[in-house]
Amino acid sequence: MAELTARGITKSYPTGTAGERRAIAGVDLHVASGELVCVIGPSGCGKTTLLNVLAGLDAPDSGTVEIAGGRGPTPVISYVFQEPRLLPWSTVSSNLRFVLDDQKGARALVAAWLERVGLAGRGDDYPRQLSIGQRQRVAVARALVVQPDVLLMDEPFSALDELTASRMRIELLALWEELRCTVVFVTHNPLEAALLADRILVMSPGPGRIVREIRPADVLARPRDPDDPRLWELSRQAVAALRGGSEGR
Repeated sequence: MAELTARGITKSYPTGTAGERRAIAGVDLHVASGELVCVIGPSGCGKTTLLNVLAGLDAPDSGTVEIAGGRGPTPVISYVFQEPRLLPWSTVSSNLRFVLDDQKGARALVAAWLERVGLAGRGDDYPRQLSIGQRQRVAVARALVVQPDVLLMDEPFSALDELTASRMRIELLALWEELRCTVVFVTHNPLEAALLADRILVMSPGPGRIVREIRPADVLARPRDPDDPRLWELSRQAVAALRGGSEGR
């Protein structure tokens, strides 16, 4: 496990008019070791940009990101994107072995993780032979098979039907309870955030900044019942915070 700290993160991108668009501005963020934090905000507020900076895929224009701790000399970071991004020419098992770098026992480890995500016996299939939900299960297994210290997730269930998404949320929580990696989970769904998160961070419209923190862990113990009416109350608080952040721009 590892703790993640971002200070004063600002990031802009060039536009077609030789100018630039600021995606996020002055974001401060701290995620404790083993904590699951959800980030919500309106479209275009810079949520994905923030994840990309935390992952090291993009360099910030200003500010710093520090990841301290972890099981080894260098913290292991995994990223689950909105789309599964599997290698279409490789089997399901090969997609998982790809991130293991031929480590000893990789075959048994892959088989164990496919069983954990409900895909036992599908290792020789290709991604095209799986449903969207099954492909996303493979993406989650690929992210977790390396036993990451930090797991970044960018709306991983947004393309799924609600029944499949609800199952994936419960499965994710079970796996997180076992591994206790540090998680930053981006979502558009306040109810999903209320179910998953220890804390919910609300971002303003772009350029994004964190304008509110909601703490489901102070109200609801784990495991949580998806039908608990208190989740709806927390989600209403999040929606109100989103509206407030938008009106304050």
